[in-house]
Amino acid sequence: MAMLVFVSGFAVASLPVGKWTEPVTGLPNGKLASAPTLGNGYLGLNIGCAKSSGASIDLWLNSTYISASLFAMYRVVYLTSSFSLPMLANAMWDCSPNSQKVQFPVAVCNRVAFAGVSLSIPDVFGSEPPNQFSAEQRIKNGQLYTRSVSKDGAIFETLSLMHPSKNTVVTNVTFTTGVFAASALSPVLNVSLWVGDGGEVIRQPCGSSGCINTATRTAGPINSTTVRYVTSSLAVFTPTSLALESGRTITIVSAVADNLLAWPSTSDPTPDATAMASNPSAAVDTAAASASYWSTFWSKSAVNFPSQPELEAYWFGAQYVMAGMSATDELSRQFRGLIPPSGLYGPWVTSDHPSWNGDYTLDYNQEAQYYGVYSSNHPELAEPYFGPIADWEPAARISAQQHASLGKLSCANRSLHYACHLAPWGYQSRDQSTYMHWNGLFASLLFINRWEYTRNTTWARTTAYPLLDGLNAWWNCFLKKVDGPGGSYVYHDVSILDPDNEHENQKVADPQIGIALLRRTLSAQLEIAAAIGEEAPTYVADILANLAPYNTGWHVPAPMPPPPPPPVPTNCSDAGNFSSEPGIRCVGDHGMSKAASVECCQAWCNENPACESFSFCTSTECKAGPAPYVGNCWQYGANAQCHSGTGFTSGKRTKSMVQDVKNGTVWTAYGGASVLASDAFSLYPLWPSEMVNMGDTVDLQIGRASFETYFGKGIGARPVLVYPAIARAGACPPGTTVACRSREDILDALVKWVASDQLPSFIPNAPGGGTENVGVTQAVNDMLVQAPNGKYIVLFPVWPSTFDASFSRLLAKGAFEVSASWSASSGIVGNVTITSLIGATCTLLSPWKSSVDILVTCNGKPERITPNATGFATFEALQFVDCSVAPVS
Repeated sequence: MAMLVFVSGFAVASLPVGKWTEPVTGLPNGKLASAPTLGNGYLGLNIGCAKSSGASIDLWLNSTYISASLFAMYRVVYLTSSFSLPMLANAMWDCSPNSQKVQFPVAVCNRVAFAGVSLSIPDVFGSEPPNQFSAEQRIKNGQLYTRSVSKDGAIFETLSLMHPSKNTVVTNVTFTTGVFAASALSPVLNVSLWVGDGGEVIRQPCGSSGCINTATRTAGPINSTTVRYVTSSLAVFTPTSLALESGRTITIVSAVADNLLAWPSTSDPTPDATAMASNPSAAVDTAAASASYWSTFWSKSAVNFPSQPELEAYWFGAQYVMAGMSATDELSRQFRGLIPPSGLYGPWVTSDHPSWNGDYTLDYNQEAQYYGVYSSNHPELAEPYFGPIADWEPAARISAQQHASLGKLSCANRSLHYACHLAPWGYQSRDQSTYMHWNGLFASLLFINRWEYTRNTTWARTTAYPLLDGLNAWWNCFLKKVDGPGGSYVYHDVSILDPDNEHENQKVADPQIGIALLRRTLSAQLEIAAAIGEEAPTYVADILANLAPYNTGWHVPAPMPPPPPPPVPTNCSDAGNFSSEPGIRCVGDHGMSKAASVECCQAWCNENPACESFSFCTSTECKAGPAPYVGNCWQYGANAQCHSGTGFTSGKRTKSMVQDVKNGTVWTAYGGASVLASDAFSLYPLWPSEMVNMGDTVDLQIGRASFETYFGKGIGARPVLVYPAIARAGACPPGTTVACRSREDILDALVKWVASDQLPSFIPNAPGGGTENVGVTQAVNDMLVQAPNGKYIVLFPVWPSTFDASFSRLLAKGAFEVSASWSASSGIVGNVTITSLIGATCTLLSPWKSSVDILVTCNGKPERITPNATGFATFEALQFVDCSVAPVS
């Protein structure tokens, strides 16, 4: 049985501990197992019991399986092999040349396991499972602990920790005799190494100072100079004597090295791994560095929920998990930025065949795990994310031109168009699907967040702005401009030849996700351009002002008149080969029955609405709605009317909900969609696009009603989307008659979700079994503090007034660290401190009565400020100076 121990409070001493009371046997796993978890962004470490020996502890090193009665270390490695108990390392991807005719990128990859270590005491435990077993994940100090008790009382304990910036793991093994002490046997610790298919384990002769065993494996085409291959070596150092005396501690040092920096030259990393593991100071250095890292890490921010200890434990646990997934700045510098970021399953992949190749899935999963890192004031944890997106830009430029050719468009050379599944180093996942045109828009969200939360203009100029410019350049050529009355026009995400998707394999027009994300990138390019002194292309503002509105069912905001009947082509014959035309057919609603020429038909379809793809449903599916949709499936995706839309949904749908859609009060998933064909993806205007914020009264009302429609009081199928969305929508305003949730409802739903889905590893359950739901921390942070569009700070915008809460140094947009507390008994916000990281003007929506002046004290100098008529108080915040803010008594 697994359980969690929760302790509330700011103090580091009270951080939660994950606990297991039965041996962990869910390893290896194609997804994530509920196992004790530790990492440094390069190595991953889990603990799992070997199935062959109940008393062995398995050390799983990402790409290295260390079998030791509940210790597992992982390195991210991409390989393809059948490997029963793998360990992972983030550098190990199995890549091979791209065999498709379209030679971009040059290689496709999947993640694989590496090697591992097993620790056991067969003389004591034999093949029987321990009589008692327990394990702990101690997030305060980054330690994994196990305790196994034999039937005669012998105790076998391990304590493992990891260096934050060197690839070393230290495991201390302690043995205490029980009744077994009367035996004449002298128990000995057994240490053995495992390695994945194609790897090699070498047992070297012991020296006077100890013994070294190594395991080496290569992922990718060995000795290739065009496609990166990674050779990794695990070295394990043990004392010469492994005799177990009662009370004696045996220290084992494991180290991993590879050829990341040496490629394409041939290099054997085994000597480097051996030198690291056998270094006399390795154990002491690792322990000191680990203690220092976690102490500093936990000092950066905190939350305190005395009445919701489970939610507080989830928040701290999520920070711990993200720290284990993200390489430190020092480690990244050592490897010159070549360390791949964690994919869908962090650095804890234990199979050569992880689901979805363990890749970087851009249609939400890869981004979602990073959602809360900025607002939690850990921007450093997002840094590994950016590499694969930037590395794929050359391929994205090729993809943009290929899709332009497919759609018979002309796009600027700098245009960018991203596939759905990426791998590191500019490569792609073995799943080469593109599906949506908006993959790149989604990938850019973290780039935009980095700018908004840090205001680093240098980074924005060199990294964020070029990406946004390339993405928006592609949309400028792809969008279809539809003229309306009086010179008006609307840009639509619609194409006959190359349609967009609502989500994977759901071809539609104007998908809500795409429309919302495009608004985000257009707005961000304009904002960053102004900040860095760049002049954005004129089409950016034009598209933003005239982009298709958010979808609200059959409601059609003007101007969207029915298109005029197209003229009948004069240069096309009416021959009988209509049905043989590949991929395109012309519907005869406007006088053209068939076309003899494929080219003529395609050209005619490009210009006229009465055409659809073979994969779409028949035009009769469009008859359900009012004009201008009748007979014009080109605009809103006839096939979308056919799919059930139930794959990612939850919540009960009623006739009244459908009526809401017809009244235009509920968001839907794509143009012309009903509620029955929609789901949580309709909420993208709220999150993650962040385009609807406080003050957007009408859209917030629609957002609240949409949440209520699709999820009611339920938890929903996509927590990392739903909870941040409802936190941004906010609670019911006073006196509202619109369906919505109260602050108490929102908090209660979050608490129930944590209770239902949280695991003792602090990685909540997710639909694909990955790490994405650690991103729900964004919803928690948004309940405590928000800064809509970075314009002003709001304290406790969604937190219920009936519960105490406090937070320390959360990060708000505009680069402000914010601390505050709420007292339910007094109904007062206190302990407010605001610190600018760049030196900037700060605007605070007063949490006190608007008639009360505010006293802002920076550097010991008080300044009395009178809020304006709407309650906003503005002051100048010096860089890195803590400014206390309080009401004037």
